[in-house]
Amino acid sequence: MIEALLLLAAGAAAPADDPYAPARAGQLQCVRPNVEKKTCAAMTRYSFGAGGKVTSVSTQMIAPQPLITMEITDDESFEGKALCSVVKAETFDNAVFKLDGNPAPADVEGAIRPQLNGFVAPLFGKKACSLLVPEGDHLLSQVTMDGAPMEQLNQPLIWVKPEDGYTLGM
Repeated sequence: MIEALLLLAAGAAAPADDPYAPARAGQLQCVRPNVEKKTCAAMTRYSFGAGGKVTSVSTQMIAPQPLITMEITDDESFEGKALCSVVKAETFDNAVFKLDGNPAPADVEGAIRPQLNGFVAPLFGKKACSLLVPEGDHLLSQVTMDGAPMEQLNQPLIWVKPEDGYTLGM
């Protein structure tokens, strides 16, 4: 869900009773998909643990050319059907940046990290939740922050299988 801050098999919505059923079956969440090009602005994989614990690992495109990505890991939990977590500085402090698939050089990371922290710092300590709702042939992640709707953070998504060939891009 943090991926919404920065930013279903293709064409099919997940069942309303468990919109994360595809993730439980090993599919990846493709945020802002381009189905024709098989690209996503962000891709997230989820693991589900005991006691309702959910871990998300999200790889997000920061820039398309050269391809700069950020990977963040977050612990989340369900509140009703929404997946929620508290926005934490450590989540972003531990972000891993890559340039064209390789570790980003220190100067690139040094340029990105302060901008990222400036953007997300006002959100630290707030509870972010994402509720997945069907919208046509995809899902819409409806985001709230401390219970208030954040429509500017809502994003379309689909579920894709790892073997479907989707990559980060526009």
